[in-house]
Amino acid sequence: MRSYTHEGKDFPSVTTIIHILGNDRLMQWANIMGFRHKHISAILEESAEYGTYAHEIARSVVDPNAPQASINIPAKHLLRLRNLEKKIRAFTREHELVVEKTEFEMISPKLEYGGTLDMFGSVTVKGVRYKDYILDWKTAKAVHSTMWLQMGGYFRLAKEYGMHAKGAGIIRINDDAIRINLIDEEELQKYSLAFLSLLDFYKFWGNRDN
Repeated sequence: MRSYTHEGKDFPSVTTIIHILGNDRLMQWANIMGFRHKHISAILEESAEYGTYAHEIARSVVDPNAPQASINIPAKHLLRLRNLEKKIRAFTREHELVVEKTEFEMISPKLEYGGTLDMFGSVTVKGVRYKDYILDWKTAKAVHSTMWLQMGGYFRLAKEYGMHAKGAGIIRINDDAIRINLIDEEELQKYSLAFLSLLDFYKFWGNRDN
């Protein structure tokens, strides 16, 4: 799990804190794969590897100042990622996606956690312009509540860095299509408060051995 260091002190990441909740869907999926004699660790590693490359490509499309995406993509992912890049470019044009920050690292010594924003910017959906939104790329097939909890954690951090988010969006980058789901600031505030409660629980329980 990732951590962030500030003045010699390590703080947990947003995703590390959320991980304490566990994931029933993941356990169900792991059981199914077990019955099919699949190696779960190998599947998860391959999925994570693909997700990392997908994020790199997405960032290189939307942010002209971003580092060049990796040119050493494994052959098993190459065709998928080339097709995905075309879809991301089309989505970016259609939705007038404009970013102010990408891969922006944030640390709160006060709240004692950190996180990295995928994007902060604006996007147009069905003719409506949504400005100052926290946006996150996901390769998941569906949107889960823990994703919004993650956005709630980023919301608190962003405020400390002078970014007042007016909402959040999850952009799912899948082989078949790219889809976006949005929540407004009122809903984001609720997830933010829930995240802070989880943070308190993590500080009390997260590092215990039993």
